[in-house]
Amino acid sequence: MSDKFKAVWLSHSSVNDFLQCQRLYYLKHVYKNQNKRKIAIANPYATLGVIVHLVLENLVHYKSEERVRQNLLQQFQTEWEKLKYMAGFTEESEEKDFKERGESMMKNVMQDFKILKNKTIQQKDFYGGDFIPNIFLSEEENIILCGPVDWIEYDEKAKGLILVDFKTGRNLEREDSRQLPIYKILVESLQNKWKVLDGKYWYLDKNQIQEKKLDSDLIEKIKKELLEIGIQIRQKRFILIDNVGWEHLRTKEVEENFSCNSDLKLCECHKYEKIINGQAKHIGQDLYGQDLYVI
Repeated sequence: MSDKFKAVWLSHSSVNDFLQCQRLYYLKHVYKNQNKRKIAIANPYATLGVIVHLVLENLVHYKSEERVRQNLLQQFQTEWEKLKYMAGFTEESEEKDFKERGESMMKNVMQDFKILKNKTIQQKDFYGGDFIPNIFLSEEENIILCGPVDWIEYDEKAKGLILVDFKTGRNLEREDSRQLPIYKILVESLQNKWKVLDGKYWYLDKNQIQEKKLDSDLIEKIKKELLEIGIQIRQKRFILIDNVGWEHLRTKEVEENFSCNSDLKLCECHKYEKIINGQAKHIGQDLYGQDLYVI
């Protein structure tokens, strides 16, 4: 019954959105507008993150000794000019502040490349060139887990992998975050040559690295949680036909199945409702082909 085109795709962000507000999940990850495209809101924080990740992740294409010779600040400035439109800046002062934050992060890395000096593994070496690494979390339930890892460090001594996530925000990742456990599930399922030893969060603003233990008990717990969430989503989006395969419910039925369940007085889903109601300005498409709006 597995079918990638009719499967529920789970990622760290989509799971978080579903748990925060089911309506938000629907509008961000399912809904498509009259152009048959998903919608997104211009966001300075997200845009800063995208640009910083692009610059740092590009280092994987260089040999270890060549990475430290790269002018990351110049590369950041180039990418900033190309992609800053995605932030929807309305004031020069705001743009200046975010650009300076990104430049500061690049300077931090150039002063000490830390783990970027170590050997690494390119993800394309083991996930077959798909747009995004993915596996069937459950073929029977037709649920797929997906997500790209920012950086995969190879520990020569231990002969294993360390998963690294670059953080451009100022808040620390929650202790119960599923992000690195999800990446471990993906990486170990997509290849059987190396085991994942542990994970790391690199907070680029503070230039600090926080280690994350990824033991087997935690991974099994996360797998169970993800499967339960995936089944909840599937029941709202699909119907099983003659025990043969999953078919999409009608659009109206799906929309009615996803209502706002957030405790927040002003849930983020309301911003997406404004797009649908014509109360937002369209400014183009983002890197992922989504229609981008300023509220």
